[in-house]
Amino acid sequence: SVRLLYQALKFYSGEYKGVMHSIIGKCHSAIGRSLEALGEHYKAEHHFYESVRNFWLTCGYSPLTGNAIKKLADAKRTLGHFSDAQQLYKQSLQLHSNFDTMDMRAIVDIIYALQQLHYGKRERAKLESDSGSSQYVDSVQRIRDRIRKQKTKVDDNIAVFYKIGAELIITGGAWDLGVVMLKDAVSYFQGSVNEQVDCSHLVRQCKELIKVAEQSRKQV
Repeated sequence: SVRLLYQALKFYSGEYKGVMHSIIGKCHSAIGRSLEALGEHYKAEHHFYESVRNFWLTCGYSPLTGNAIKKLADAKRTLGHFSDAQQLYKQSLQLHSNFDTMDMRAIVDIIYALQQLHYGKRERAKLESDSGSSQYVDSVQRIRDRIRKQKTKVDDNIAVFYKIGAELIITGGAWDLGVVMLKDAVSYFQGSVNEQVDCSHLVRQCKELIKVAEQSRKQV
């Protein structure tokens, strides 16, 4: 329960005499998740912020920090603070693109959230400064290059990353990279791995976007 988590936070805060520690960050994160589930979003936001603060100072550039930033972004988005959420998602994506082990599920979730912020009418209208999706090209390209360099076996998460990552960066003018990623996604969706799942709609969407990207490139 939340009460027990608060007791744990009080205990560890006393143990470390007010000094920040990753355990305290984990307590804040756990409290935030529990409050979020209870619909206490403002209180949850506070604890997610404290978890980010603790992880930055005690762990630096680590998956704990990257995931905590994503949770804070989720909370900001729920509360309608879309500009803050966008900047936090961007920061989390940059971190995740550089970790030794990439969490593709988290990366896909972040890109989905960024798409909704930039393309949703309500969300986009409230972005203080919408500089477009070109700001994500470097992170998406870094992730894609690392997948190829490490010869990571393509699975569902990577294929979805290829598709939605391409959708995000093509609107930022990265047509060539976007087309290559979409073709990689099509190859996977059409492959034998997915023969028991109907991916025809995904293939169709990818091919349609390839046409759009190629036409846009010719117009420049």
